Formats: sequence, C-alpha cells, structure tokens
Amino acid sequence: MLEGIICPVCENTLEEIDLRDSFICYHCRTDLKDRQYLDFLEFLMANGLVDNLDFFDSSVYSEDVDDLDQTK
Repeated sequence: MLEGIICPVCENTLEEIDLRDSFICYHCRTDLKDRQYLDFLEFLMANGLVDNLDFFDSSVYSEDVDDLDQTK
C-alpha cells in the first residue's frame, strides 16, 4: 500500500482500498472522478492504484475526445 494518498479537496489521507471501491472522498464526500482532479486521477492510474479507471474513460476524458474529433 502506498502511503500518503491525499484528497485534493480536503487534504485528508485516503486509503487505497477505499479508492478501489469509489472515487468519493469519505471525509468531504467529494466525487473525485471529475476532470477537475485529472492530475490526481492520472497519478492513481500511473501508479496502478486503481483498476476501475483508465485513460479511455469517457466521463473524465470526454473533452479531449471531442477536441480530437475531426468530423466537427
């Protein structure tokens, strides 16, 4: 388990096991699966801390996909 995962909103410590179940901080109840917290999510993915999120997740990366859509 990686020590020091911190909620980007309330700065409380998050447990790796809790992030595997849900991206909602159990301290401040913020849904962290949001484009606003992209750096945090990419850190989790790059370190293999979450299995239920990837770089093709449309709920997080939809704006990037829209920017790449050349049919518009």
